[in-house]
Amino acid sequence: MRSLALIASLAVTTACSPPQVQRFPAKPPNCALEVIKSLPQRPYIEIETLQLPSLESIRDVLYHVQERACRDGADAIYAPKGGRVYSYAIALKWNDAPPVPATPPTGPPPAEAPAVPSPPAPPSP
Repeated sequence: MRSLALIASLAVTTACSPPQVQRFPAKPPNCALEVIKSLPQRPYIEIETLQLPSLESIRDVLYHVQERACRDGADAIYAPKGGRVYSYAIALKWNDAPPVPATPPTGPPPAEAPAVPSPPAPPSP
């Protein structure tokens, strides 16, 4: 009975714990951020959602979020416009698979072409 209570309490604790936040290497405060107008088709991770004070231009949005997004390692900012203002922005990190390094050829190196024998010298008179 005691073990059942312990298992139940662990299940509740695990279910209520916040998700683990991924951390990425910080970038310089004025790093280049891609500003995107719609969620991309390429794989990404949402780093965080940043609340905004009802800004009217994407330039103002970038001004407000750039330092924090760069510090958190973001690659892009997605800020949907709700009516006439931007009320939030999402810092995104691209999650593309790293390029596969070229693998060296396996097996023995290609053989050199066999030497072609020289034709016999003509008989001398």
